[in-house]
Amino acid sequence: MMKHKIHFFVVSAVVLLMTACDSQNVTSLDPSKTREITFSMETIQLSGSTPMKAPTRAISAPTYLLVLDELNGSIVSANTVERSVDALTPLTLNLTYGDHTLYFLACKNSYASFNTTDMTVSWDADHKLNYVWVAKKVIHVDESTAAAEAVTLDLAVAQVQVQCNDAFPANTGNMRIQAPTACWTLNLRTLQGVAGEVVSTANASTFAGQTGMALALFTFVPASGNIGDMTLTVYNNAATPQALATHTLEDVPVKLGYISHYTGLFFSRGQSFSFSYENDWKGVDEYTY
Repeated sequence: MMKHKIHFFVVSAVVLLMTACDSQNVTSLDPSKTREITFSMETIQLSGSTPMKAPTRAISAPTYLLVLDELNGSIVSANTVERSVDALTPLTLNLTYGDHTLYFLACKNSYASFNTTDMTVSWDADHKLNYVWVAKKVIHVDESTAAAEAVTLDLAVAQVQVQCNDAFPANTGNMRIQAPTACWTLNLRTLQGVAGEVVSTANASTFAGQTGMALALFTFVPASGNIGDMTLTVYNNAATPQALATHTLEDVPVKLGYISHYTGLFFSRGQSFSFSYENDWKGVDEYTY
């Protein structure tokens, strides 16, 4: 009988200890409590030199910042931040106690559309995708959480470049890139691209008579690492434009932070292109944009 009493006492002590611990956790994660945390942000640096024959501009810092705070599967609207000035200056958020996932997105324009239901951000044909940096930071907030945190935003895009080693015709007008499964939508939770048809047009008349010029398309990277076929067409500058040349690249592979670089003859008969990955982003804005 004594043994049972001792056993019961030990079990009771354990239960009391666990209850005390649970009470401490509830207190420390009290949703009525908050803590101010300042986030310092920076983007990875793009560097290199360009061998391409085209006007260039230095890559400027991001001009737009979006920050979303997710707590228990819901976005905390009070901590949603959009900036179009001084995008990467330190940011202070007042976070309630608990486990937060913070999403940081910086880019060079504010034309993206956001869907907080499925946590995606998208660009369209009128506002072309270009440089985008992202970070996802999971942080537990309580009285012991540091008051300052550093966030490094990584490049979220890849690029496909088609370098034309023959001369653009004198009557060159616009160019058109069509990619039925390229990605101009990014899932912020997975940081992967969501496939959807992309059609991009640009004025290529300044390329007339020049060789070594490149047609370029930015894309997010899907889980498959492949954006499917991509068709490029260059038109003349007639009132009713006619195609001067068209070429389809099949099963285009893309890699985050890299350029999928094709080079070859675009306007000559017997078109053929060689392929290589490059991780040198040239340090310039792409002149097709």
